[in-house]
Amino acid sequence: MSISIAIEVINHLRKHGYVAYMVGGVIRDKLLGRPIGDIDIASDARPEDTLRIFPKTIPVGIEHGTVIVRWKHESFEVTTFRKESDYADFRHPTEVHFHKSIEEDLSRRDFTINAMAMSSDGTIIDPLDGRSDIKRRQMRAVGDPLERFYEDPLRMMRAIRFVGVLGFSLEEKTRQALLKQAHLLKNVAVERNRDEFEKLITGEYCQSGLQLLIESSIHRFLPGKDYERLLPYVNREWNQLIRIEERWAVIGFCLQVKQLKQWLRDWKLPTNKIKKIIRLSALIQSSDDLKSDWSLYEYGPFDLESVVRMEWFLNVDEPVEFTESELRSRYERLPIKRRSDLAVNGHDIQQILGWKPGPWLGDLMAVIERNVVENRLENNRFVIKEWVQQWGYRQEKS
Repeated sequence: MSISIAIEVINHLRKHGYVAYMVGGVIRDKLLGRPIGDIDIASDARPEDTLRIFPKTIPVGIEHGTVIVRWKHESFEVTTFRKESDYADFRHPTEVHFHKSIEEDLSRRDFTINAMAMSSDGTIIDPLDGRSDIKRRQMRAVGDPLERFYEDPLRMMRAIRFVGVLGFSLEEKTRQALLKQAHLLKNVAVERNRDEFEKLITGEYCQSGLQLLIESSIHRFLPGKDYERLLPYVNREWNQLIRIEERWAVIGFCLQVKQLKQWLRDWKLPTNKIKKIIRLSALIQSSDDLKSDWSLYEYGPFDLESVVRMEWFLNVDEPVEFTESELRSRYERLPIKRRSDLAVNGHDIQQILGWKPGPWLGDLMAVIERNVVENRLENNRFVIKEWVQQWGYRQEKS
């Protein structure tokens, strides 16, 4: 998203007599030189004011003070400065109080590195010294970490996620609170834990995050069991696994999950992602020669390159049979990429033999297809016709 467009939104609020700042992750990522994701804006404008002064809005969370503002084809959450009371359900505050202070608003946030604001002129408001924590590369809860984690236990998973994404450590008081209150995570919906877990396992420093996940016993409140089995693999090169499905498949393999599909369902993963993970898991556990020309043809280079990466990860001391580039090059040299590339079709075969249609036709096409792929038969109409005639002759004689 664009900071310059966010500044336009802030200036539009200012033009109407309100104060506004960019808040949260955008400030953190800007200071770290990381790519900017979503940009949130905090303002003393109440939701009804925001709805009134902007032409395109979406009232997604008015009761909590949030309105989505559409500006130049981008979306920004504009939230009224607020302070929250007790959290009855470990997530939603019982009451939300709107007020006029950005400092009060920042004091309700989870971690100091997320509790900074920036005005349209670039001035950073940092009452909790988040910049110092960024320099120390540490995660520190805002105020009392026991209270922050009790308010919303997902913050513990967020802490571990940030360790895995940013490579930060946990400030000791925050770490002790996480160890003490890990059991509260059972009150968090699986979908919310899943979203944080996926960000963790795809993080640049996921080794550190996974180590903390296990050491803190947080894993005991996630779907599945025996996450300690990951420990021998924690310090391997996770960044060599490019697709998130590869990481899920490897974790399932390391945990020796017996009912993989059910485990993935327990994580509430989408059906299409589950299918991809199961496919990769089956390939990595297969005893077949997955590097053969037929396997390249059947599965394609995309999945087999994943297998190469997963095999490399799981068997770091063993030589890799093929590299990804070699697989891709071999795939490009295959005589056909799909059955429709064959020089003949079922109608041609039927005409050559003069036989009535039947199951034999599909079986014969499959034989021709495999012979062509494995270079035992040239993909040439006349060559295949001659081969089919000889095959038909043998069938009639037998």
